[in-house]
Amino acid sequence: MAQGGIRKGFFFYFGLFVLLLIAIFLIILVVLLFNPGKTILWMQYFTANDTYQITKTTDESETPIDFTTLKRIEVDCSIADVTIQRHENINKDCIQIVNNAKGFATSSQARQFKYDVLLNDGVLTIDVIEPVGFLYLSDDISITINIAYKINNGVVTTSGNYSNIDFQINTTSGNVFLGSTTPGSHTVSPKSITAETSSGNIYVNTNTEIAGATSVSFSTDNGSMIATGLNGISLNSGNIRLKTNKGSIEYDTVKTSGEGKISIINDKGSVVINNLTASNIEVNCYEGNYKIGKVQGNLSFTPSEDKLMSPNVRITEINGDFSMSSSNDANPDVIIGKLNGKANIAGISGWVQIDEMNGLVNATMKDGNLHVNFVDNATYAEDTIQTENANVTIGFKGALNHIMNITSNKGKITFNVTNKGVFTSTAYQKDNQSQYLSDDKITVNIGYEGTKNPLIINQESSSRATITIYTNSNVEYNLKDAV
Repeated sequence: MAQGGIRKGFFFYFGLFVLLLIAIFLIILVVLLFNPGKTILWMQYFTANDTYQITKTTDESETPIDFTTLKRIEVDCSIADVTIQRHENINKDCIQIVNNAKGFATSSQARQFKYDVLLNDGVLTIDVIEPVGFLYLSDDISITINIAYKINNGVVTTSGNYSNIDFQINTTSGNVFLGSTTPGSHTVSPKSITAETSSGNIYVNTNTEIAGATSVSFSTDNGSMIATGLNGISLNSGNIRLKTNKGSIEYDTVKTSGEGKISIINDKGSVVINNLTASNIEVNCYEGNYKIGKVQGNLSFTPSEDKLMSPNVRITEINGDFSMSSSNDANPDVIIGKLNGKANIAGISGWVQIDEMNGLVNATMKDGNLHVNFVDNATYAEDTIQTENANVTIGFKGALNHIMNITSNKGKITFNVTNKGVFTSTAYQKDNQSQYLSDDKITVNIGYEGTKNPLIINQESSSRATITIYTNSNVEYNLKDAV
């Protein structure tokens, strides 16, 4: 009983001690709130409610900023949102910086808000140093680059639309807005744009026209890339680069014409694009999810071959070639609705499925499953499929006219054909290629009476697929109503 009483007493006084510490801490916070900049223990409180309209550089020269002569604008900040706009509410071209940040910082990290706007040989640099807090009550800091759009007696006066300016924007946790959605905003058309943020989002807003841009490069580790009120990104030429780590890329359209290339770098994030167009499209990934509608051009995951692991890929249609390779036995999950081109697959396991294949296949797989339904009539196209333990399922609905070579160690080989299928298939032992595969390893479920090996379907037709198989496993032929 005595021990129980001591224990209860200990917890009672310990609880009072904790409450006392909390009360002291809250008192200190209140004192700091009324004494910004004062240090108590290891803490300071910072607060601001400032707006700066900048039309000249901040160095001793105080050079007026003329947007028509600028070649490049570089922005470097930490938590600030960055906006590029052209607006009727702006009377004069300017850089507007708003600082409404409030919070608590350690005395060792406390720093004063500061900005520098400098000009050198047509390059305008905007460098903003924000307070570093362990607790923000408000992190409202913004940098807005403004070109005025004035209307006097029906006459529009403006000093441009940024088409002469390359942009480089770096912010750690802030968002980037290209164009404004507020009433009175007008089109901005940067010459090129590079925007990088760690946890912020990158928005391409309604009043942004980047068709004439020479290049677009967006990067966010954990944020999102979003187009509001637009189809997405569409260039007349030039390269597009989209990079994320665990964030998301969400566009209806990503397109570049001519010799322009699209690069998508994504480790574990999400990519949702309805229309993807370029002569060459490269994807560099580790894992991640990909939901892509129609692809116009060649789509290659080969840049990922040294790190590819287990991406989940869903593509509706590809009008071009598709390639995916791995040097470390990756395990992707790939389903393509329609492929009008070549499929080149090397060094992977996992699941690969092509529902409508109008072209040829070159595939080397280890484990997993390969499903391909051929729908074309290309004469003498030659397909080569090699697997270790992966199962192979081939479907075709008519006279395929392909020369098909399939080699498998332990994986099962299955053919699904319609009653219009025309082919000759010969199976050999993989370990003794001069010997036919024995009949007990061949199953024919197509209402056929005759030799299983070689298997000749619709002998009267001169247009047929020629299939050669080398395997240690089993071969099966099935009749399907539709393939």
